[in-house]
Amino acid sequence: MVQATLPAGKFAGTHRGRLIVRASGVFEMMCATGKVSPVRYKYCRAIHRNDGYMYAFSAIERVNWQLEA
Repeated sequence: MVQATLPAGKFAGTHRGRLIVRASGVFEMMCATGKVSPVRYKYCRAIHRNDGYMYAFSAIERVNWQLEA
């Protein structure tokens, strides 16, 4: 779980979710509002490290994540 504070652009604001790492060095973020891309590392702050359990901010986000997998 990561919190990204994006200063400008289409997705400006604060987002919380999971990161998807791309080969280009840019991240995609899956959060409750959908996919946010591109996200640079300098705007990210770790909230929780991966420990094998699934965490979500809402039940809707948890269901959406499982449907996409």
